[in-house]
Amino acid sequence: MAQGRDETEAGTGARAGGSLFADAGLTGVTVGVLALLSAINALSTSAYLPALPTVAADLGASTSSTQLTLTAYLLGIAVGQLTWGPLSDAVGRRRPLLVGLVCYIAASLLCAAAPSIGLLLVFRAVQGWAACSGQVLSRAVVADHASGTRLAQLITVLMLIGVIAPVAAPLIGSGLLVVGSWRTVFIFLALMGVPMVVGVLLTVDESLPEAQRRRGGLGELGRTVGGLLTNRRFVGYAVALSSGFSTMFVFMAAAPFLFQTRLGLSAQQYAWVNAGIATGLGVSMALVHRHLGRQARDGVANPAGTARFGIAALLVGTCCTLAASLLDAPLGVWILVLLLTVGSLAPIMGSTMSLALGESSHAIGTGTAVVGVLQAMLGALAAPLVGLGGPEATLPMALTMVAAASVSGVAFITARLAPLTAPLAPG
Repeated sequence: MAQGRDETEAGTGARAGGSLFADAGLTGVTVGVLALLSAINALSTSAYLPALPTVAADLGASTSSTQLTLTAYLLGIAVGQLTWGPLSDAVGRRRPLLVGLVCYIAASLLCAAAPSIGLLLVFRAVQGWAACSGQVLSRAVVADHASGTRLAQLITVLMLIGVIAPVAAPLIGSGLLVVGSWRTVFIFLALMGVPMVVGVLLTVDESLPEAQRRRGGLGELGRTVGGLLTNRRFVGYAVALSSGFSTMFVFMAAAPFLFQTRLGLSAQQYAWVNAGIATGLGVSMALVHRHLGRQARDGVANPAGTARFGIAALLVGTCCTLAASLLDAPLGVWILVLLLTVGSLAPIMGSTMSLALGESSHAIGTGTAVVGVLQAMLGALAAPLVGLGGPEATLPMALTMVAAASVSGVAFITARLAPLTAPLAPG
């Protein structure tokens, strides 16, 4: 097995009496703000999911075209990744972050006013483009302060705190449907953008020094992205993360129809089930955070081993999901297999992201963006597949999940077998 940058960073243990945040030069409040920013995409999708059936009825749209609003959001994220990441490598993290959040608020209000499914698709794409500024730049700020196992642990902290969004958002979304309509959900999202802007203004300082910024415009961007895409280890880790995480997008697109249309739950009952599954993911992430912290304290950096375990668990979970579909399983079985599938993402996300950014330490913002593009593109491709058999079909969802988990495993093995490459020097 190739020995990579992840195994050479064993000296990332905590100082005696220190804390994870202090060791990385961050305050707990700043990490909390960054976690909220990293959760902006989960907030914008999970709060909206209970409203999917009502959007279809209100705008006279089909199930597949309504699910395309999720795809449009993800495609907007893909474009936004290549905007905010490279821009932040050139001008710093803070200013692009503030601009992106203001655009997110405006796009959410436009979604609330959309008179047709066509315009809603356009506004959702703009919303995704703006929202990904929070996801990309929160990770970039953290990566400016840490590396190796510490980075994997900090990213897991962001996701652990951010998991509150998919737990609470469906409950809020279904509650908003009781007192209003799906348009009320987008007004809520716009209002949620306000404390994000205030939090950045008050707590997030610029983390990329002037001397480390990359200039050169599109030519430099093309050279940097080209270098990353020819790095087999970077691409392998990025695909492993993105393909594995696409199972979450498949779950989000299929869950409202699985639990409400096929299994007969109300929007409120579905929200509680979704919250339970998201809580399971949160517990899994807490356990992974504890495991990575033990590694850091012991001076043993092995995020690859953590990721390997998660991918194996994901393969088991998706195969169980396929079995549940073929056997027409009852509600309880579906909850258990989806808990296993979603929970297995916890050891994958932070570890593979840390490994990928270890291969792009010369351009963290662009590296984060490329990973995000792959995440959004694979999610956008996978999500519409679940509706091909109609609102009650579960087999397309299960088959897509199994395929995504398999691709994740192959990509990870490819990355581990690839040779190390020298990073590009700043332009």
